[in-house]
Amino acid sequence: MARFVSAQYGRIADSHKAQGINRPTNQGPTIAILACADAATKRLCSQAVELLERDGWHVDVVTMLLLTNYLDRVVIICHSSGSTSMPKPIFIHNRTFLQIAKSPWFGEVDLCDVVVSMHTCPLFHIMGLAGIIWPVTSGMIIGVFKPSLPPVIPTPGNYIEDILATNSEVVFCVPSFIEAWFRDPKLIPALKSLRALMYAGASLNKAIGDELVTMGVKIFPIYGTTEIGVFCKLLPAKVPSPDEWEYFEISPQLAVEMLQQDGYDDIYEATVIHDCFFKPNVINSETKDGHSAFRTGDLLQRHPISTSRWKIFGRVDDQIALSTGEKTNPIPLEAILSTDPHIAGAVIFGKGKFQNGVLVEPKEDFGFDPEEQSKLAEFRMKIWPSVERMNECAPGHSRLLKEMILVASPSKPFAYTAKGTPRRGIIVDAYKEEIEGLYDVFELWSQADIPIPHSWIGDEPLKFVRSVIEGAMKTDLQDDQDIFQHGCDSLQATYIRNSIIRALRQTTKATLNNIPLGLVYRLGHDKYKELQGVVTNIIHNAWQVDFNLTLSSFEPLIAGVRNLVQFSLDSARSTPPSILFISSISVLQNQPSSPSLEDPVHNAIHAIGTGYGESKWSRRAFFCGRCTRQASTSTSCALGSCVETPFMVDGARRMQDEMISWIPVDVAASALLEMTGSGSPSFLVRRSLGPYSAMLLRICSTYRRSPGLSGSPSFKPCMQIRDWIRLR
Repeated sequence: MARFVSAQYGRIADSHKAQGINRPTNQGPTIAILACADAATKRLCSQAVELLERDGWHVDVVTMLLLTNYLDRVVIICHSSGSTSMPKPIFIHNRTFLQIAKSPWFGEVDLCDVVVSMHTCPLFHIMGLAGIIWPVTSGMIIGVFKPSLPPVIPTPGNYIEDILATNSEVVFCVPSFIEAWFRDPKLIPALKSLRALMYAGASLNKAIGDELVTMGVKIFPIYGTTEIGVFCKLLPAKVPSPDEWEYFEISPQLAVEMLQQDGYDDIYEATVIHDCFFKPNVINSETKDGHSAFRTGDLLQRHPISTSRWKIFGRVDDQIALSTGEKTNPIPLEAILSTDPHIAGAVIFGKGKFQNGVLVEPKEDFGFDPEEQSKLAEFRMKIWPSVERMNECAPGHSRLLKEMILVASPSKPFAYTAKGTPRRGIIVDAYKEEIEGLYDVFELWSQADIPIPHSWIGDEPLKFVRSVIEGAMKTDLQDDQDIFQHGCDSLQATYIRNSIIRALRQTTKATLNNIPLGLVYRLGHDKYKELQGVVTNIIHNAWQVDFNLTLSSFEPLIAGVRNLVQFSLDSARSTPPSILFISSISVLQNQPSSPSLEDPVHNAIHAIGTGYGESKWSRRAFFCGRCTRQASTSTSCALGSCVETPFMVDGARRMQDEMISWIPVDVAASALLEMTGSGSPSFLVRRSLGPYSAMLLRICSTYRRSPGLSGSPSFKPCMQIRDWIRLR
């Protein structure tokens, strides 16, 4: 046996003046003393040995083993994910094991005795490495597939079955499994029963995430890298509100420096600092105060209200800078495209170009040779609805045209990371020639698709411009129509401009067949006549709300009003249908502050300011003139604000120190119905107002103090409007 001797041995004997020491008769001799090697301890040991030998005890002094600090010894070599370049070896040290081991302690949930499904976390990846360490230090139980030979190949089907079989409360996986489960409605109850559904390795499609959290699935993002381990709190205690599930908090285990990106006030590159508590596996930079650090290259977006919370925005080297100076963040756009059942992977490109393109790899069942133009056109049509959905979410400069869709060849498949994400840099480099060729073809298409005028005099230039606009917008417009009124966006406008400029610089070339235009459908003559015989009242409410447009852009709407009046005047009924149209206070936007009577505003100066108000005045003046000349009945009603409580509470209401008088929607509708057909043939002006007024801020304060509202998951504090837009 070994006996540990300390200074207390002598002190106890001296203080009590013991005459002797009683020892068990069956105690054998002490054979060794274990002690430190410092001078004081050696002296103490020497004295203890002398005391023991006086009593007939033989003691051998053995040299203590010296333990070496092995914290920085390499124990495992992992590789980086290779999302943007070839995988790099990352040397994992003993220190890293200890740092990963402590990660659960910095979360907010005790994982001891909790079954955590880690069935699909690869052991050659940092996610799998964590699955080895965390059970030892946190007491969690990991769920895995039953050992077998050959091993089980995970699929969404057998994975969810084993999650249920192991009674897993928490699932830790990559987003591709979640997106696959989402497509099967029968699996939603199983996902809702989980305590937490954690994903890592890539971004979860936002549309799918939004749907799942709305259904009650508790989703948590986990962000980390091979170079540092886990960056965020492993698992927060509070379930985030439905529109904030993408955000996470940085782990208190780390000291970080966030590097703000040029041109953004809420986008930062994450940097982890080497301090006495934490050391990254890779050091590649220094902080402003000289500390060594690791720059992740990952861009995080700060929450506009809770500044300690962040979400993944993209990567520094993923941002695509166009030749126009505008930037495209491809990650969320590619995620939308990847939900298409025909697409296995998508990579957006366009660095240094005028506009973006996308390289798409079809799923195995839909593969084909992209050199076959008919099959290429067919595949583009199949995925076009998904591209349109992506374009709805993309900034104007990042939208894709059908001609900028490049399809991968089966002979040159995509390279994927272990997480299942395309290796952007490798793929773009492999398809460099095809990408350049696509831009060349697109430029030729924009010139040769439309015949260049043989002469730039007479009507030929006008005909050419008409063709360019029709080709870009896929619709037939009149010469005096506003293209922006008909949906022309900035990308189409720039395309029209470039097509005309290129034509001016080029000689005439052979043309391709014109792209067929869509049909324009109108109300049939018989149906029109039928309506003229049965309609008794007309309420005109629809009007485009855009304060950036000029009066000329509203001309089609005013023409529509004229047609509506003509419809009334040509009625087969003895009394033409009355017309009630909803006006706007903007017809008085330039009027002096004196009160306005319920009379027609004859002076157009009062409406000058925005095209919207001017168009409303023009419509009102048109109605007034028609009623005066042709004895018909028209009523103009400036409708006051209807009750906005649901919108203010569930959405976002602009807070101002103003007096409001809201009208219940049903009351406003009843009032409008009473106004229809009222009075003799004339032009009447009415204004509907609520009978009671109150300060808006007072109403908002009352709602915010409501226990039922403040406890709601959708409750939001007051915030700046730009921050609210970012949250949406």
